[in-house]
Parts: sequence; structure tokens; C-alpha cells
Amino acid sequence: NVLVAVTQGALGGVIFWFLDIPSALLWAVLMAFLSLLPAVGAGIVWGPVAVYFLLSGSIWQGVVLGLFGVFVIGLVDNVLRPI
Repeated sequence: NVLVAVTQGALGGVIFWFLDIPSALLWAVLMAFLSLLPAVGAGIVWGPVAVYFLLSGSIWQGVVLGLFGVFVIGLVDNVLRPI
């Protein structure tokens, strides 16, 4: 569980840094912590940020974050959790 949380937090931090989101490291740590909690997960952090980007007119950032969140951060759980 800790390996999954750290991996999701690190990947989230990288994409937040790439998209120039302020305090990317803080969000990465929060994402890692929340992914340890059952039924919460890292999506509770990146999901609202992606929606915010879309609603504020930053379409490419919202799409990139949404796709990265679903297909990279989300699938890390499915790949590493069985280990």
C-alpha cells in the first residue's frame, strides 16, 4: 500500500510540476497520503484540479491532467497493488 501511495504521489507531483501548478510538492504529498485511505484515493486531488482547468478555459491542461490521472496515476493502483 505504501509503495502504491508513494508512486501515485510522485507521478502526481511530476504532472503537477509539468502543468506549472503552484505547490506541486505539497499536492504530491497530499495525493500520496490520501491514496492510503480506502475509497478516497489520489483522484480526490487531481480530479477537481482537472475540472478547474477545464472550467477556467485551460482546456489542454485539464485534458492532459484528466488523461494522465486516469491512465497513469489510476492504473498504478491496478498494476502495483497485487504485488
